[in-house]
Amino acid sequence: MTQRFADAGLVIALSVSAFAQPLSPRPTATPASTRSMQPAAAPAVGVAAALKPEPIPRTQIAGVVLRPDGRPAQKAGVGFIALPNLGQPVIEPFVVTTDDLGAFRVETRGIRELNVRAYLPPFAPAIQSKVSGGQRLVLKLEAGSTVQGEVINASNSQPLVGADVELADWETSPYAEADPDFAITRAKTDARGRFILQGASPTGRSMVRVRSRGFATETQTTTTPVLKFRLIPGHDLAGRVVDASGRPIARASLSFRPELVSGPMVSATTGTTGKFDALGLRNVPYRVTATADGFAPALRDSISADQASIAITLDKSARLRGRMVDEEGQPLPGVVRLQSHEGISVSNLPGTLVSAQVAKDGVFELGSLRTGANIVQFAGLGYPSLQKTVDVALPGQIVDLGDVVFDGGLSIRGRTTEKGDIPVVGARISA
Repeated sequence: MTQRFADAGLVIALSVSAFAQPLSPRPTATPASTRSMQPAAAPAVGVAAALKPEPIPRTQIAGVVLRPDGRPAQKAGVGFIALPNLGQPVIEPFVVTTDDLGAFRVETRGIRELNVRAYLPPFAPAIQSKVSGGQRLVLKLEAGSTVQGEVINASNSQPLVGADVELADWETSPYAEADPDFAITRAKTDARGRFILQGASPTGRSMVRVRSRGFATETQTTTTPVLKFRLIPGHDLAGRVVDASGRPIARASLSFRPELVSGPMVSATTGTTGKFDALGLRNVPYRVTATADGFAPALRDSISADQASIAITLDKSARLRGRMVDEEGQPLPGVVRLQSHEGISVSNLPGTLVSAQVAKDGVFELGSLRTGANIVQFAGLGYPSLQKTVDVALPGQIVDLGDVVFDGGLSIRGRTTEKGDIPVVGARISA
């Protein structure tokens, strides 16, 4: 038995049990910080309930993913990115998998709005922004467009066989920790150096990245359906990430960014022995960033790509604790953010590493602090921001600031109008 209903401007046919099946979490590894946000099992419903879909609790988001022909998309990946909001927890992006009827359901865990992306090769992804709890989504995948091209050796104009080709909507996937394969389409060049990728967004610009051992990585946008890559000789840099005792750190993430010239970022991940291979580096100095759960990030400048190998040591992350309060001692929600370490900005680090949302009780805990002087910004709702220098003496140290008190400061009130004294609603005011 099927039921037809309209959702988000689409009329679709769903099985009676479309939202009745529990889900299994995606089988890839999930960061510890997001393991508590596993897909919620959907309650069983009968025929009567299916005729009138039950309301979704405000603490959950449910939906169905459809193929371009309207059939359920089984085993599709559905990714969620929390939008920052004062007073809510900070969580890493996470991915779940649809059941055999294309359905999914997740707990919001206090997040007010999330961006949602559904992906199933060979189709283009379906995207919905600013989704809040209590919504029932219909995410219909698009047929997508085909991107093809060839890869040749710039030194001799011969085709490069077996080069790795990736199609994605970003340079660095925000879902890399939750699922490194999510929303990335991969292929290898054939004996003539040619490749075909399906599932590019028909309306936007996707990125195609080509890597081959011994050559510099190249990236192009899909401005045309046929791309041509000429790879120049490059370097492959091996290395190892360990802790202060010399023990290997698995699943550490590394990024290599050119310092003096523009160029694609190269990423790598350590295995169980802490070793990594960064493929396709150019003959220029790089800034290397290494991060791992429970450790303070490490930044290394002026790393030459032509050296034999590098070793990176990560120290245990120091943590900052405290409570934000107003001038009357009442708890204050907001954000705590690490600005710099020893005078060097940390803006290139992921936001979830260097910031923490402060809930209504005003209590905060910020990790990723390193030994030395850390400049920390405190932003309280309705108050001017504060900055404090936090000195960390030892790796893994816990620094308790107690109460961070905000002063009321000055208030500015006004009215925004256009010609004819017509009020302007929703205007953004900065001071």
